[in-house]
Amino acid sequence: MVAFIDVHRYSPFKGSMNVDERMIEMNTLPVVVVGGGPIGLAAAAQLRERGLTPQVFERGPVAGAAISEWNHVRLFSSWAELIDPAARRLLDATGWVAPDDDAYPTGQDWTSNYLQPLAAALGDIVQLGTEVIGVARRGRRRQHRGPHHRAGCHRRLRHMDHPQSARW
Repeated sequence: MVAFIDVHRYSPFKGSMNVDERMIEMNTLPVVVVGGGPIGLAAAAQLRERGLTPQVFERGPVAGAAISEWNHVRLFSSWAELIDPAARRLLDATGWVAPDDDAYPTGQDWTSNYLQPLAAALGDIVQLGTEVIGVARRGRRRQHRGPHHRAGCHRRLRHMDHPQSARW
């Protein structure tokens, strides 16, 4: 989930701290997107367009893995409604051939013609086969171990190749 807040209105850092300095500081923190489906990949494309580099974690072996349970179903929305504008711009730059905006794809069409090319265009920020077990703000855990203790948040992940492993 991505939330955009008007920091000039809601900022707790009024007074001595410059709001622009706080925004610069916030932009150095890691951004984690949980899920490599249509919403998660669109969020990643939006973040990339804004100059941020998110990490996308998808539990399944491919982008949009949950859609494979209903690959045969035709969607009620046309391609024009399913393709995020930032994702379209990113894909267009790769030479991607967009489907007919007026057509209604199946789940399989959606994943193979949009989600998987989008994940490929986003590159190595999309980590497939990685389940997010938990996310905590820095200072909210009892122990601080590992390389992420300075990153603003801790991520507990389980990799598909090593289901017993979990790390913060």
